[in-house]
Amino acid sequence: MYGIFRDWRAHMYDTEALKETVNLVDLASRQAALRKVADTDGGEYAGPCPRCGGKDRFHVSAAGWWFCRQCHEKRGDVIEFVRWRDDVGFSEACELLGAEKTAPTASRGKAAGSKAPPVTLARPSKAPSAAWQDRGRQFLAWAVGQLWSDVEALAYLRGRGLADETIHAAGLGYNPRTLYDAPGRWGLEGKPVYLPVGWVIPCEVGGVLRYIKVRQPQGASPKYLAIRGSHKAGAVYALDWCRGFGDVILCEGEFNALILRQVLGPVCAVVSVGDAGNRPGEAELDALGRVGRWWLAYDPDKAGIQGRERLGGLSARARVLAWPFPEKDANDAYLAGRNLAEWAIGQVGPGDPEARRAWLRYHLDGPVDGASEGLTDEAAPMLRLWLALYAEYGRMGYDG
Repeated sequence: MYGIFRDWRAHMYDTEALKETVNLVDLASRQAALRKVADTDGGEYAGPCPRCGGKDRFHVSAAGWWFCRQCHEKRGDVIEFVRWRDDVGFSEACELLGAEKTAPTASRGKAAGSKAPPVTLARPSKAPSAAWQDRGRQFLAWAVGQLWSDVEALAYLRGRGLADETIHAAGLGYNPRTLYDAPGRWGLEGKPVYLPVGWVIPCEVGGVLRYIKVRQPQGASPKYLAIRGSHKAGAVYALDWCRGFGDVILCEGEFNALILRQVLGPVCAVVSVGDAGNRPGEAELDALGRVGRWWLAYDPDKAGIQGRERLGGLSARARVLAWPFPEKDANDAYLAGRNLAEWAIGQVGPGDPEARRAWLRYHLDGPVDGASEGLTDEAAPMLRLWLALYAEYGRMGYDG
């Protein structure tokens, strides 16, 4: 019975095209440090398993298969890899990889083998259970206390460029030791809930806790691990911060969103889709739809390019922000001293000259006014933003 159900679901997606499009070795390399161990099938790679550790029990082939000698002995494809990695179902794994649902084909009046064109759909996003959210908030409150009492843990976030106000506003925390919690406390069954060491990142939208991620210490794999029971699919991090803005930047990674929000302050909203393969759900698209201009700042790699193309298929208002820096993302660029305020202000905002003049004038005289009064760039992050607005005002040929 399961096999029949699985085959029916498979017809909802062009799984063969998906397997050809997604490079399994590249995808798995984001979760584990792999080294080449054989040249067969275009190359076979091995390394520690992202789930159970070890040294080289996890194997991935360029031919599109993988296995773990300890916890997944049967070979699987890229779809099975995402199901295993994220503990999700078949459909969700396909959509996390960027597959589009295809419209049903009529049983009559079509030539054999013909297919309906793919339809781009936004799916309803799901919220974790009330029990999961309650236990998650208890863990978060504890983790916040741990962070602010741990000098080294706090220094890491500050070293990523995050100001204390940003850390507070985002509710970031820290888990100093590996924990295993009873699944029933989270409204789950089966194995204990694994809470790894690392910096805790909550995503709460509209009073609903959607997911909790842990940024594990350097060298741990995967770099980011979502707590079991999280519902990342369709979620948009920091979506509540979009209200009242005319522009929103969509980027990958929560730290990138926090840095850009810190840099751009009241001028532009910034949200994160989490990773390039995630697409906003129906409710998330509705909320984003209240912001007039969307700007895509995905990482400049293959996954980022594919991700922004998929999002562009959901809305014609999405436009790509040119990325002139050698660093791969906003956080790295910020730490390298790049002027992200100047980069963003030169591209976002209204295109019409008169509307753009009013937009610049509003921000120069309003929310960021006073940033230039006797303050250094180091003492007041808003100074650089104010200077970027002023420079753009001058570049547009306005004279006051």
